[in-house]
Amino acid sequence: MFFASSYFYTWQFNDYNSALFNIRARSLNNLVYWLAEIVGSIMIGVVLDNACFSRRARAFAGWSILFITVFVLNIWAYSYQKTYTRQSIPPDAQKMDIYDSAYPAHIWLMILYGLLDAMWQTTCFWLIGTMSNNADKLAIYVGFYHSIQAAGAAVVWRMDAIGFPYMVIFVFSWCFVAVGLAMAFPMIYLRVGEANVLDDKIILKMKLEPRENEKQICSHVE
Repeated sequence: MFFASSYFYTWQFNDYNSALFNIRARSLNNLVYWLAEIVGSIMIGVVLDNACFSRRARAFAGWSILFITVFVLNIWAYSYQKTYTRQSIPPDAQKMDIYDSAYPAHIWLMILYGLLDAMWQTTCFWLIGTMSNNADKLAIYVGFYHSIQAAGAAVVWRMDAIGFPYMVIFVFSWCFVAVGLAMAFPMIYLRVGEANVLDDKIILKMKLEPRENEKQICSHVE
């Protein structure tokens, strides 16, 4: 799931947006994509942070939303991807403009991909946050997340740079998000419990420990 979290950008921006649209349409696509990110993060946040339901229920609800969205959007995207290749679009091709009749459906795919991206990233961070209350551990988990994320992005950028077929990159992107969700499911089942809130005694102990350590250091110096 971490590996896929930046992997799909290459197909979305290079092999769909850049391949099919002229500069005006690409610019509008980019704008609505990132605006949709705001909406997507709020939407999934309403689900994942809804205190009316247990944390496990919210985790499985978030997973289910991602699963459904991934397959709906990628089936839709496949219907476009199968109609063109790298070779079928010459460098001087007349690309799709915002006034073309086919454009509205194509821009909606970009909008919904923006929603999916925000929901995917937010869910990853939310799941990481359920694994521990220890800030040091969570920092390590987030660092691990970004390292695996960057590795996935580097792999697919190189594939695109050396001219892998668009369909191959698309299928790999779809497979990685699908497999990522499948592999995340048992982790959610085994590791996500109800809210593990530190009680007042533990919090008080954590606050007092630095003071005790300071006293020991001062007495040692004296």
